[in-house]
Amino acid sequence: MSIRSIFSILLFFALFSSCNSKKNTSESKQDIGSIYNNSWELNSWKSGSDEKTMSTMQTIHLLFDEEKSQLSGNDGCNDFFAGFKLEGDQLNIGPKGGTKKYCGDESAIDERAFSQFLEKTIIVSFNGKNLQLSSDSEVLTFKVKK
Repeated sequence: MSIRSIFSILLFFALFSSCNSKKNTSESKQDIGSIYNNSWELNSWKSGSDEKTMSTMQTIHLLFDEEKSQLSGNDGCNDFFAGFKLEGDQLNIGPKGGTKKYCGDESAIDERAFSQFLEKTIIVSFNGKNLQLSSDSEVLTFKVKK
């Protein structure tokens, strides 16, 4: 095989793989973009080896407003809002405000844990059609709220 043939084959593979990586990048941007077009409901909450499901906790839901860079929702008891910044797959949420009604001791524990989670640096990813928000030790999985 001549050097010219080898060079042509290598050039073909280089061009092919660069086209493929652009496709993956645009798919990733499309997934991250879909965070804004949906209302998200918590489906599971894994902390270490423990996992809570919707049968053991109040409904938590989120709505990301891209134009206002504002996150709003319900933490299982109270409505809340906060500013956010999404850079790549890293989500930082600003100070949180909202209602302050009492919903019982068990709800207060979940509400406090969720508030503490939002204060961490969060990694955003998609697992199929589910939105995953991850910190160093927790993974919250949300599904599209219907």
